Amino acid sequence: MMHGGPMQQTEKLLALAKRQFNRREYHLAEDLVNFVLKEDDKNIGARLLLAQTLERAGRRNLAIQELQIVTRLCRVSGRTCPEADALLQEIDHGNAAPPFF
Repeated sequence: MMHGGPMQQTEKLLALAKRQFNRREYHLAEDLVNFVLKEDDKNIGARLLLAQTLERAGRRNLAIQELQIVTRLCRVSGRTCPEADALLQEIDHGNAAPPFF
């Protein structure tokens, strides 16, 4: 059982998810991020990590959907999300690039 308030728990879960992501344990990272999002579906950091995880796992369409949600959340809250914009451009560029043979 985790101690501390919900915000501390969220931060701990996101830190753990980030470690799993860095270890290329994408399914574990995705599970942890989804757990955070069940408690706080407007958590921009969690959604951004989920988008990165989905993109790395080869699930680009889902990653794009998450990035679109992040962009909307940022716009509504008056924030800028350069990370989301950069990842969207990277995915678009990857989709446009010809396959290597």
